[in-house]
Amino acid sequence: MKLLSNRIEDGLVVQISPLTLEIGEFKALIKRDRGSTGDSQGRKKLQAKRDLAFVYFFSDLESPYTSYAEDAREEHLGRDLGYPEGWNLEGDEQLASAVEKYIEINRSIHERLLAAAYTGVFKLIDYFEEVDLKKMDSMKRPVYSAKDLITNLKGLGPVVENLEKLREEAEKHKSRGVDVRRGVTLSKYNT
Repeated sequence: MKLLSNRIEDGLVVQISPLTLEIGEFKALIKRDRGSTGDSQGRKKLQAKRDLAFVYFFSDLESPYTSYAEDAREEHLGRDLGYPEGWNLEGDEQLASAVEKYIEINRSIHERLLAAAYTGVFKLIDYFEEVDLKKMDSMKRPVYSAKDLITNLKGLGPVVENLEKLREEAEKHKSRGVDVRRGVTLSKYNT
């Protein structure tokens, strides 16, 4: 679903998609925009456009920000989109609700599985970044085993291959229009 339209108006101004106005969680973001820097009265809806951009970049699996884990993604987006220092999604109930709604209505079963796989991969990345073969416990024994690390490293190739296969499968189903949402399979007549 496109929250912002592909059309760019005079002065490189992105427009809000008319479909966005029909869904309550997105409509709430638009209605709450009463003004921001560069748009003192909220007529240009600059804050709403920024919020909708956040929803897309944070939630869509085709976003370039999916290369970050969720917490890092939130931090990078907050900074890149110009949210105030110290801002976080947890403190913005309406924006968090819009993110949840976007995920709910846009992700097929395949995409939800892919997103869960990404979460697992980010945990693996954290593990490999934390491994310190010189770290000792209170009994002066190594916390991490070099043998375990080597074994885990050998298993990474298949993980990456399977992740890529899952991504291809999700893309294939999306392009065919045969997404499964909430347990309902769409036939070729429903697309």
